[in-house]
Parts: sequence; C-alpha cells; structure tokens
Amino acid sequence: MKRLIYALLLGTMAAVGFTLGIQDWRRPPPQLEAELSRAAVDPSQVLVASHQQLTLQGIQALEALAQLSPLAESVSLPFDYVGRHILVSTQIHDLGTTRTLIFDSGLRSTVLDQDVVPQQALATPIQVDGQSVYGLLQEVSLGGANFHNVGAFAVEFSAPGHPLYCLSDSGVIGANWMRHGIWQIDYQHHRLTVAESVADLDDVSNAMVIPFDLVDFTPVIDLQVGSHQTVKVLVDTGWDGSIHLTAEDFRALSLGPLQEASTIEGLVETLGGLEIFNQKLLRIPALSIGSLRLENFPVLVSYGEHAQPYSRVGNEFLENFIVTLDWVNQRLYLKPIAPVSELYPNPPAYGFQSIVYDHRLLITGVYHPSPAAQAGLQIGDRILAIDRDRYTHFSNEHGCSFVYSPLGDRYTGPITMTVERQGSPLTYTLSPTPAE
Repeated sequence: MKRLIYALLLGTMAAVGFTLGIQDWRRPPPQLEAELSRAAVDPSQVLVASHQQLTLQGIQALEALAQLSPLAESVSLPFDYVGRHILVSTQIHDLGTTRTLIFDSGLRSTVLDQDVVPQQALATPIQVDGQSVYGLLQEVSLGGANFHNVGAFAVEFSAPGHPLYCLSDSGVIGANWMRHGIWQIDYQHHRLTVAESVADLDDVSNAMVIPFDLVDFTPVIDLQVGSHQTVKVLVDTGWDGSIHLTAEDFRALSLGPLQEASTIEGLVETLGGLEIFNQKLLRIPALSIGSLRLENFPVLVSYGEHAQPYSRVGNEFLENFIVTLDWVNQRLYLKPIAPVSELYPNPPAYGFQSIVYDHRLLITGVYHPSPAAQAGLQIGDRILAIDRDRYTHFSNEHGCSFVYSPLGDRYTGPITMTVERQGSPLTYTLSPTPAE
C-alpha cells in the first residue's frame, strides 16, 4: 500500500501539463518569447519546462506559510494502530469535519482525497494537472494542537474495495506538516504527542539520540553496517515493515556472501494493477542504529521495477520503542520498550501473504523456503477455503478485515487450503513454521 501512496504523489508531482490558476501561462512573457525564438529545440518543450519551474516555485512559496500555533503545554491524543499503520483523527476546520488520516513521516507532502477536501476548499490553489490541485488548509487540528496554512495535494486517493481505503478514505499527513512540531509516538499505549520543545516530553532523557538529515522534509538517519560502512535510511512511520534496503544501496556496501534467510516472490498493487516484485531477506552480520547493535539481523532487499524506492526503517521495527521525532533540532529519540529479541522480524508462519483484490482473496506473496512454497502454492492463486472457512464472496468491509487481521495470523497448526488456479481447484495441506 505504501507503493500506492508514493505512486499517487510522484505521479502528481511529476506531471508536466501543469496549469497554474494564478496566471495564464500559455502566453509566454517577452523574455521567454525571445528565448523561444532562439531555441534549437521544440519551443513547446521550453514553455512546459518554464511552467514546471513556476509551479514548483508556487508550491514552495505556499509551503513556507505553514505554522503551529503556540502551545502552552504538550498535546497528547490517541491513535488507532491498524495493520502497523498509525491512524490519527484530524479536525479540518475549513470543512467543519473530522477525518482519519495516515501518519506518514516518509511521505514528503500531505495528500488528501479530493472527494473529502474539494479542490475549491483549498486556499491559494495551484492546478497541478487535470486531476490534482495543491493548496492550503487554513486551519487543522490534532487534539489541541492547531496548525495553519498546511499545504496539501487534493487527488483521487482511494475508493471502496481498494486496500488503501481500509486504512483511510481521506488521506495522509506528510512530513511537510510534521516539520512544524516535535512528535512522540507511544506505540504501546497508542498515544501521539505534539510539543514545541523536547523539554515538554517524557521518555527522552534516557533515550538513544540519533541525528537526522532532512531530505524533502523527511527524516533520514545513518544505518551503520559492520564497523565502517553506512547507508542512509528513511524513518518511515507510513511503512509497516522492519528494515529495507534498496538493491542499489545494498550493492554499494560490498558485504560479500551473506546468509540468505529467504526469497520472496510476490505481487504488489500499483496504479496500473497487480505487478510482480522480488525481495530477499538477508542476514546482515552487524547493524547499528545509534548505540544499538544488532547481529545477524534480517533485512529486506528489493529488486526490480516495483521495488520500494528508498531504504527505510518502518513500524515493525519502530514499534519496539517510544519514538520522538524532533524536526526542530533534527534528532530522533528511541527509548526501548521491548527486549532486543523482539526487534527481529519473523516471516509469516505459513509462508504466504494475501490481499483482497477485485473481490477475490489472492495469494500475493510466497516465501522460499516455507510451508507454502513446499506445498506448491503460487502467487496469483485464488483462495477458496481454509479448513471449513469459505473465502468466495467479499463485501468491502469483509475485504478490509484482511488488512486489519492478515489471513495467516488467524490460524494455528496444520491447515487444509483450497485454491483456484487457471479455473481448477487445488487442495494443499500446510503446517506452520515455528517462530524463532
């Protein structure tokens, strides 16, 4: 699902057919007309490039207007933690409504569904393309923390039957919003706290302190590999995984042969439908984040066109800490709330992953080796039944239940699974792999 959010935002920002609402860009100014007359390229290309630059400058100018109203004290509010995603109730004063948004430090910009926030409701709108607008939310609140002039893209975000819709039908709080404040995430008690100073927060004095860089407002830390190599990883509260490296970052480390825990063949949902992706789960002999050292830690490395675009650390790892993100001083605080052994992720007990797609329950990931691979299950198989439970007809609400509670987590012990492949039913028996 994180790939879908990135695709939505990147597709919006990469669009070249921008039409600014603040001026008629189709008629170039005199200096640009002179440049066009001298250009050795298609004049329309120069015009579009100039328009792109104007649009980006307009967005950057709006982003500078956001601010957090002064806080007399820190503000704490509950959040829902669903499928390892943080969901926050947000009051949008411009519309007089309260909506649930995904809290995503790894996404540069706030994204809202245009059916929830109509484009005309955004102040100072900039038309990005035929479907998308960037503008300002004049006032939004999280609990008693009030933010003003927050920039957001209004896009077609999600719809019923879409996995993303199960988390939020409204949108995502991005890093351009979060940078106006200090945020503490208590995964254990499902509390989010906003403050103006770390002095207003508990659980920071005895926490690890890790500096971070800002890359397009998003926090990026150093992950130390071995004794002398480092890789930049995004602190991503919008991703449900543990630690992931891109193939490019992994190759740059020159680690030599590693123990391969498993390979993962799967399907990922993109804006164009289901596409194949491949990952390897590799055990890195020594990793360090701040003063925390991890030995033989399993890290995902992704390959191919639909791989995750950035190396990152996500909620499966972060949920073992009280996490404080201080955008003001660019510091990450991690206070452990679980033993180190809890940081090590375990693959699905039966070795497969599934989602509801087009009202069908499909196998979208198979680990090798695993009980699923040994039995002969394949990505794309449609699950018809497990033991006496039938999985043939799905409402939107029923489909969402598999986002909230993955299918493989609902069973223990040996299971009998019936799937459909190329129109024919096949039956397999699987026994779970014990957790390490």
